[in-house]
Amino acid sequence: MGVLFAVIILGGLGFAGWAFYMNKLNETFSVPELFKINTKPIMPAGMTTSFFMKKNKEYTERKYEKIGEYTLEGFAFPNYHQAFFDAEKNVYIVISQYIPNK
Repeated sequence: MGVLFAVIILGGLGFAGWAFYMNKLNETFSVPELFKINTKPIMPAGMTTSFFMKKNKEYTERKYEKIGEYTLEGFAFPNYHQAFFDAEKNVYIVISQYIPNK
């Protein structure tokens, strides 16, 4: 009787795990409606430009291609992002800065 009970419990846990995995497998991510992606940004005042200059140089030397810069409008804090891509390694890098309200 105990073995049958254990098999039923393990079967239920296995099914629950499978269902959770399949749900996560089909999950998609999107930008919330309130956020607007501005692909022609102006770096907000207060950003550390030396950080971006240093990272630009570093990724350019590593043969990453700069594919864009953008800001998210409708976000709680002023922000600025730069994106780099290396097709050979299939690596996508985003460097970001946010300025929290004081």
